[in-house]
Amino acid sequence: MEAQSFRATEIASVLVIAIVVGIIAPLQPLLLGSLLSEGRINGATMGLAATVEGLGIVLATAIGGAWQSPERLRGIAAIAIASGLAANVMTILLPASGIVVARGIAGVSNGVLLWLFLCLLARSELPTRIFGYFVAGNSTLTFLISLVLGKFAIARFGADAGYFILVGFYILLLAAVRFLPRAYVRIAGGTGTAMPPPLGVAGLVGICLSMMGVFAFWIYSIPLGQQSGIPINTMQFVVGIATGAQILAGVAAITLAARLNATRVVLFTTAMELIAVGVTLTGDSASLWIPALLAFAFCWFFSLPFHIAFSIDADPTRRAAVFAGTAQLLGVALGPLLASLVISPADYSPARLASICCFAAVLLIAAVVWMRKVQKAPNGG
Repeated sequence: MEAQSFRATEIASVLVIAIVVGIIAPLQPLLLGSLLSEGRINGATMGLAATVEGLGIVLATAIGGAWQSPERLRGIAAIAIASGLAANVMTILLPASGIVVARGIAGVSNGVLLWLFLCLLARSELPTRIFGYFVAGNSTLTFLISLVLGKFAIARFGADAGYFILVGFYILLLAAVRFLPRAYVRIAGGTGTAMPPPLGVAGLVGICLSMMGVFAFWIYSIPLGQQSGIPINTMQFVVGIATGAQILAGVAAITLAARLNATRVVLFTTAMELIAVGVTLTGDSASLWIPALLAFAFCWFFSLPFHIAFSIDADPTRRAAVFAGTAQLLGVALGPLLASLVISPADYSPARLASICCFAAVLLIAAVVWMRKVQKAPNGG
C-alpha cells in the first residue's frame, strides 16, 4: 500500500485529539483517586471503573481496526467527542454505579478517537515522527494537568475538578473536527489473519503483562501512599512530579530508538519497575516514594515505543507485531481489574504484589525471547 497524503492541518487535528484523549490513563490516580478519597467510590469500584474504561478502548479500537477503508470520519469523531463529553459530565453527576457506566462510555468514545490516530499512523509516510510528536505532547500535557490538579484544583474544587477540565478540553476538541480527513484509503494486502507462532504469542502476553503490572500499581499509587502514612496532598504532588519524568522518557525513547535492542530495553525497564514498586513496600516517606515513582514513570513511558520491536524479536514474521497495540490496551484494562480483585478497603498493599508478579512474569518471557534471539544470531550474540 502506498502512503496516503495528508495535509498538515489534518495531521495536526488528529494528533491534538489523540494527545488530549491519551492523558486520561496516566491521570487515573488523580481522577479516580480523588473520587475515592471523597468516599464517592470504594477501592473495588475504582478498579472496576478503570477496567471498564480500558476495555471500552480495546473494544472500540478492535472493531474499528476491521474497517479497511473508513469514511465519514468527521461525523464519527464529532459523535465520539460528544459522547466523551457527556461521559465526563455523567461522572460528575452520578453515584458510584453510574460512574462505572460513565467511564465505560468514555472508554468506547476515546477508543474511537484513538482508532482515528492509529489509522493515520498506518497510512502516513512518517509514522515514527508523528508518534514522537504524540509522545512529547501527551507527556507534557499530562504533566501540566497533573500539577494543576495535584497542587491546586482538587484541593480547592474537589474531585470533580479533573472532570470539569476534561469537559472543557472536549468542548475545544469539537473545533478540530472540521480539519480531520474525510476518509482513509483502504489498506491493501497485509499479513492476513495468520496467528503468530508460540514465541510471538508469548511476546504479546509479555506486553500485556507489562501494562498490567504498570496499571495494577499506578491506579492505586495515591491510596497506597496514604496507607503508608503520606498525606494525600503530598501523594498528589508526587504523582504529578512523576508524570514529568514521562516527558524525559518520551524524548529519550525517540532519540535512542534506533540504537537500542528492544528486548534488552524490556528486560531493563521491567526490572527497574519491579524494583521501584518494591521500594514503596519498604518506605513510608516521600523521600523514598518520589525517586521510586520517578523511576517507575520514566521506565513505563520509555519502554512503550519498544514494544512493537520486542514483538518482532519474538516473532520475526511480524504477525505478532500487528497485535502489539491491542496487547498494550488490554493490559491497561486488566491491570486495575487484577488489583481490584486482591485489595480490600483496609489494605491496598496486595495491588503492589500483583504488580510485582506481573513484572516477574514479563522478565521470564523477555529472557526467553532474548535467549532465542542470541541462539539464532550468526555469531551467537
